[in-house]
Amino acid sequence: MIYTLQKLIRAVQLSGIENPDSGTMDPDDIADRINEEQEYLASVVLHIRPDMLCAYWDLTTTGTREYGVVSGMPRYLDHVSVIEDVSGTNPMGSRVLRFEERFSYLTTLSANAIGWYFRGGKLGIPDYDTGTQLRVYYPKRPAPLFYGTVAAGTSTTVTFPSTPTVGELIPEDDVYNGMLVKLDDGQVREVTGYTASAYKATVDVAWSTTPTTDNVISLVSPIFPRFQEMLHLGAAIRLRAGSDDEINQIRFEYDRLMNQLEAFMGREQSQETKRVRKIAR
Repeated sequence: MIYTLQKLIRAVQLSGIENPDSGTMDPDDIADRINEEQEYLASVVLHIRPDMLCAYWDLTTTGTREYGVVSGMPRYLDHVSVIEDVSGTNPMGSRVLRFEERFSYLTTLSANAIGWYFRGGKLGIPDYDTGTQLRVYYPKRPAPLFYGTVAAGTSTTVTFPSTPTVGELIPEDDVYNGMLVKLDDGQVREVTGYTASAYKATVDVAWSTTPTTDNVISLVSPIFPRFQEMLHLGAAIRLRAGSDDEINQIRFEYDRLMNQLEAFMGREQSQETKRVRKIAR
């Protein structure tokens, strides 16, 4: 399940962290703990497989051999994971890759990716003339989650609220690249560009229905859907850790999912032929 921040906050509340005699906890406080848990889970994933949480920027070659940092590039070029030639049809079809698709896709792509190197703070891409479109993937930590009312929208953009209902915006261009946004009508898109001064995000595929001020938009965690439950379980543990409340059941469920996550991340992906043993019945 893909959890929005609203659902994550509600799940934390339903876990019983709130004392009936103490009033309702501020949703921003719960969101802070959810974002802390997202940061922790991202650290686990990036430590094992840095290419599993990644954004990308598209570079059109100009005939030069080396490229310095420009808008849309990662802050540090040595974080590049793999580079793909997408000058023809996007091999993933109409959508950019996301979540578990990255596991098999980037592993396969690594064997066929183009060559590149680093020198003097620049990214070197030999053997490509002017006009070739390259897609450069790089690992990226998730931005803190938020939600609020849409300020404006076009067929391929959405303008975030300058003051979200819960959470805060980061005033940095392209900071949300690689993350998903979800409208309350169910539409989900990946952010491919962000202009901080205008609060405007560009999405990977045109909206089926253009966002309006009647919609609520949520930034969605890029943690794999099957493990997003850990976001609210971990947040509940963080909120209750300093009290005398019983958290063993929450911690048990969290540890179970963490073991699955580590096993999933450690799983080797191979395109080699597998041997199948026939068992007589």
